[in-house]
Amino acid sequence: MDDKELAKAMGISRNTFYKWLKDYSDICDALTRGRGGAREQIENALYLAAQGGIKTVMKPMKRRIREYHPVTGKCMRDEEIIEQVTEEIYVPPNVEADKFYLTNRARSRWELKPEGTSAEEREAVRVIVDV
Repeated sequence: MDDKELAKAMGISRNTFYKWLKDYSDICDALTRGRGGAREQIENALYLAAQGGIKTVMKPMKRRIREYHPVTGKCMRDEEIIEQVTEEIYVPPNVEADKFYLTNRARSRWELKPEGTSAEEREAVRVIVDV
């Protein structure tokens, strides 16, 4: 929840909520710890999405069961059941996650528009070879 949702759930105004955070460090610390765990989970998910790889998923699979009479050969039972089976799938790296991760974690090397360089400096260098 964000601050507005927390204040509403507690039945207080946002101003009161902020005052409590300022006045009671225990509340502020608990909120910081709680939000830290969620942030770490999202960061880990972003990191895994950027890497890609093999992922195990559950998948429904239809299975048909048929039983035949041993003497007559007639079908005595014919039913379909759906079972959950595990399957390993390849998930390609997410290029947008890569870009986001690198521009935020290694900003000096992965800036989208490096500061201090003019348009002329960013253009390709033209080399003329006179033979």
